[in-house]
Amino acid sequence: MSDRVELVFGLVGPIGCLIHEARDSLESTLKTMDYTPVIINLSAEMDSLLKAKGCVFEDEFESTFEEKILKGNLVRKKVRSRSCFSC
Repeated sequence: MSDRVELVFGLVGPIGCLIHEARDSLESTLKTMDYTPVIINLSAEMDSLLKAKGCVFEDEFESTFEEKILKGNLVRKKVRSRSCFSC
């Protein structure tokens, strides 16, 4: 068994904010401490989450923001939890 501690960080911000700058800084710092960061981007996982719940989108969206908001709201509705992204 390793004596290394597993660290879990969650960075949460509104759609369109520059959270990637904080992520990049944290990732760089963790690498200097010999940790291997694993990035999980919930926005990028929306389609697979919705597909698992039986939803398919064929329509074009006016903007990426509109698409992310609609899909995020639909995921919360399908899993019947307003706080499903908070854990």
